Amino acid sequence: MKKIVSIVLALITVLALTVCICACSKEEEKPHAHDFSSKSIAEKYLKTAGTCGQASTYYYSCYCGEKGSETFEVKNVAHELKTTYSEDDLNGNVYHVAVSKCEKCDYSETTREIHVFSNKKCDCGAKKTSKFTAGLYNSETGELVYGWDALMKADVGILDASGKIVAGKELLLDGDLVLPDDSKAYSNIATMAFRGCANLNKVAIPAHITDIPESAFEGCTSLEYVKIPVGVVSVGNNAFSGCAALKSVNIPNSVKNIGGYAFANCTGVNNISVGEGVTVLNPGVFSGLVNLQSITLTKAITAIRENAFYNCSYYTTVKFGGTKAEWDAVTKDQRWAGQTANCTVVTTD
Repeated sequence: MKKIVSIVLALITVLALTVCICACSKEEEKPHAHDFSSKSIAEKYLKTAGTCGQASTYYYSCYCGEKGSETFEVKNVAHELKTTYSEDDLNGNVYHVAVSKCEKCDYSETTREIHVFSNKKCDCGAKKTSKFTAGLYNSETGELVYGWDALMKADVGILDASGKIVAGKELLLDGDLVLPDDSKAYSNIATMAFRGCANLNKVAIPAHITDIPESAFEGCTSLEYVKIPVGVVSVGNNAFSGCAALKSVNIPNSVKNIGGYAFANCTGVNNISVGEGVTVLNPGVFSGLVNLQSITLTKAITAIRENAFYNCSYYTTVKFGGTKAEWDAVTKDQRWAGQTANCTVVTTD
């Protein structure tokens, strides 16, 4: 009898606890003012599914899980591109034409790309050859104006209607570049003509060239030697920027202007000579020359602009072709003292 009573009492106790818990739960589930500020991208809040070219739309939600009525957008992942190549450019040319189309939307793009070879074959199907006839081509007629055999992977340049070399490199030349010294064949070099020629070692610029334009040899990281002939008047902005293998720079007296950052980040340069035609060292012109040991300037220099020698070696010697008084009279950027604090300036007196 006592055992039965104990069991009954235990059941009553469990029932009472259950009622109590339910009551407490109802107390906690009191209504609250929704705050629809949460940007959850859970599936249940999705209003409109987007594509890679169009954003998806979601409803704002409350922390309690309730869905609001206002929406926000979420940009989707990049296009899923599938690339095909033009057969017109598979016959030994340095470029191929790549047409890339997205498999999820209508987006497409067409690019002209340089071959990238792996096991002597490019993704487009082109096979690597060891020798090309290099030359200058007229872009209107397609005729080879100048041609010569060289260990190169492409033609050296394309002439536009005005006679300028338009495309000389994005061409990954191997070895030395000797442009024909013939003003009748071409008049000058165009902007960025040999930019990024990563395997070019030496450059001999013809005597009839008067202007080395902006970024003409920028990023030619293997370029060790360049001859700037007497007759060149201007070296453009970034003309030789990033030519890390270049060892020295000799600017002839004919040059009147060296553009900003023309030799920036030529980290292998250890000595520079600037001719008397240059009167102003433009911004950043020799910045980032971390191994620069000496630079020779004539007394024709009247101004040194901002960051002309930024981040150069602290052990650089500046050989100035005038007196100390003439050096002191040169207008210098206000940061000159801080950037060249440990440089040695040698004057004629």
